[in-house]
Amino acid sequence: MTEFAELCPFASEPVAWEPKGFYYDSTGAAVSKHPYYYAGLYYIQEPSAMIPAKLLPVEKGDRVLDLCAAPGGKATELASKLDGSGILVANDISVSRAMALAKNLQVAGTTNAVVTAETPEKLADTLPEFFDKVLIDAPCSGEGMFRRDPSMVKSWLAHGPEYYVPIQTQILEQAYRLLAAGGDMVYSTCTFSPLENEGMIQSFLDRHPDMTICDVERCPGYSEGMPEWIDGGDESLRKCVRIFPHRAGGEGHFAVLLHKAGDPDEKRMTSLAEETGVGADGKCITSFAEETGVGADGKCIISFADETGNGAREENTLLRKAKAERRNPPAGMMDATVDWETDGRGRRSRKAFLNRCLRQHHLQKRICPGKRTPTLSKHCIRMR
Repeated sequence: MTEFAELCPFASEPVAWEPKGFYYDSTGAAVSKHPYYYAGLYYIQEPSAMIPAKLLPVEKGDRVLDLCAAPGGKATELASKLDGSGILVANDISVSRAMALAKNLQVAGTTNAVVTAETPEKLADTLPEFFDKVLIDAPCSGEGMFRRDPSMVKSWLAHGPEYYVPIQTQILEQAYRLLAAGGDMVYSTCTFSPLENEGMIQSFLDRHPDMTICDVERCPGYSEGMPEWIDGGDESLRKCVRIFPHRAGGEGHFAVLLHKAGDPDEKRMTSLAEETGVGADGKCITSFAEETGVGADGKCIISFADETGNGAREENTLLRKAKAERRNPPAGMMDATVDWETDGRGRRSRKAFLNRCLRQHHLQKRICPGKRTPTLSKHCIRMR
């Protein structure tokens, strides 16, 4: 990670709880327009949002579910932990957000992921107790984002904690059904509300005595959970992680690691393959191509040219048209043809793309002209 930080002139001090995360000054280079970003070498992410994927103890070969995955920051980190093995199901109930999720996974070179846009109930009906690890970054009232985005205050006035508690309860119940015995689950929010945090976890534990809160490594900036903020709060809630902006370099956040009792079954590939697209070799074998772009060979086969310029075709017609009209490429397009033939993890793809970018020194001026990222006191990226 140090080598990557040295290559990227905009990376500065590391994030206290994520060795692969680095802060950067938003007044400098536009990191969302840099060739490294389009090569999939890093992802722009709020520092506190890096915590949930870090807490989930993913191992190679695991079956992992990111239940509320869009836009993909946590999903790309989970895929990195799997290192091309096992299977990652990245789900978001919104189809438009799921498409953005698929794009980010594709840019990251992920080949062992399936993107879905389903309700948690339907997933639980189809894949009961199938996943070894589950991550829930639940929709919430967003109190932790007030400092960064003042417009969240208006959203909170329209839909406060009482609105989100039933939604979070339902999501947690379905996640419990999806989690296999002996599995681990992370629940997280970006709010300070005890109703949505400690209160939500306490009621969940009361309904499911086979679930327990796990100890996690206490990093600088972590604060304990607050059982005293709710009625009948168990002392084990202090194992939860809270981020307070005045104590840590990130926005408000809450996360907890939960474990389901029981002995995990042997890694099995059953007839569920027909529904999930997961075969005995861990590759996608059914036809999810229309929704996810993942074919039977594990390669991306659909065209995201409209958004990214990285379509399956060798030449990009939109780019050639833009050049013919002597204007800049459309937003998100590259002045280079990317070879997406990979070695199974997309390494050669990113290397070929990066080399081509470096040869074309004028490329950076032609990448994604348009709206700049919002100016904040601190931004953060996570290297891959």
